[in-house]
Amino acid sequence: MIGLLCIDDTGVTIRQGIARDYTEEPALLDWTRRVLNETGVVVTFNGKSFDMRYIRERSAYHRLGTYHEPPHVDLLHISRRLWKENLPNCRLQTLETTLCGRQRYDDIPGYAIPDVYHHFVRSGNA
Repeated sequence: MIGLLCIDDTGVTIRQGIARDYTEEPALLDWTRRVLNETGVVVTFNGKSFDMRYIRERSAYHRLGTYHEPPHVDLLHISRRLWKENLPNCRLQTLETTLCGRQRYDDIPGYAIPDVYHHFVRSGNA
């Protein structure tokens, strides 16, 4: 699953894509790469180490070729510089709770997401 929040002169748009099974991964990656090609700047949380690397590696695996990667700001690294001394950690949920006053409920822990996705592909149960 890919989720993108796009901001431009017309406003804010949320764009999401999902591979309903493993054969749809190349199409999802191609769609993501096309959206990124239209982007001026990418802002992520841990995207330098994970998301963008995943897109590059899986695109190479599927022989989709290279694409223009826009400039990238990873908020994880900025958060660590700003708050590592004052917070127990700089995980996204910790920052959401302490800085934004937002609490997640019934969320799937990050480590469990691959298993949940594989179960979805096998069962079709979203």
